[in-house]
Amino acid sequence: ELTHTINLDSEIEHVWSKSKALLLQELGFAIHLGIPVVKISLTKKVNMQLERLINEKFVSGFGSSFWVTVPMVHPLQYSPICTDDEKEDSWEWWNDFRTYCNYDKHLGFVLELPDIKHIPLKNEIDRWIGEPIKALIIPTSYFLLNDHGKPVLPRAHQELIQWFLAIDVQYIIKSDSEGDLSVYTKYLHFLGKKLYVSEVNLEFVQGCEDFLQNSLQPLTEHLETNIYEVFEKDQIKYTTYQNAVQKALEDVPKEVAVPVIIVVGAGRGPLVQAALNVSYILHRKIKVYTVEKNSYAHQHIN
Repeated sequence: ELTHTINLDSEIEHVWSKSKALLLQELGFAIHLGIPVVKISLTKKVNMQLERLINEKFVSGFGSSFWVTVPMVHPLQYSPICTDDEKEDSWEWWNDFRTYCNYDKHLGFVLELPDIKHIPLKNEIDRWIGEPIKALIIPTSYFLLNDHGKPVLPRAHQELIQWFLAIDVQYIIKSDSEGDLSVYTKYLHFLGKKLYVSEVNLEFVQGCEDFLQNSLQPLTEHLETNIYEVFEKDQIKYTTYQNAVQKALEDVPKEVAVPVIIVVGAGRGPLVQAALNVSYILHRKIKVYTVEKNSYAHQHIN
């Protein structure tokens, strides 16, 4: 983490010049050590000189990522002496910063959780979840002691953390005093396993969020089996297909002893199975032909 006193946007010349020299020195040392992430805290809304310098680092191929730290709820939001015009929105701080840095994929941010009295509403939490959050900062002062003398988070903080489990954030324990923090990390590990709800589709795309994907070319390339698996998880689509086949088959005159169904682009066979399901439901024999260019998918149909 970079020194907190760095202030490149100071109006005092010797302050910003010394800050710039210190920042460049620390960034150089970070590269020397091979540190993958450099963390810096924002203390105000306007950070044009800091944004410019970091953007220059990105353009020049700087080897580390930058994580910007902001509070989830700015203290001025609930200050009794601030008017509405004086209140600050931390999300706006972050949005201005990443916009100036041209939405570089090596720029992420860290959220410091608010105290239990100022946990934001769900729509505000959803706005944060849509951003590239890398970690949550949890002060040790937020923990309570349970009946066994072990630190635990209040229910409200547990529910807040649960919203972020799906995007695989890290946790940073913030303590004002030195001491063993392992008891907190063990608790968060336990809490993650307790609260996490597995979703197959989310696990499949994990790591691919916010990255452009090459479009599928099924007419020129063979699709991989995991791609077929994603398609086949859309049960509503195949149920709709099956209902359509059933209605069509019900309209076929009984004089046609064995109706013929042709599935073009059969893949691994879910539409074939839908047709066979209709045959079983209506107690009527059918003949199914399949057309599929991917020879590897034939194994699943056979």
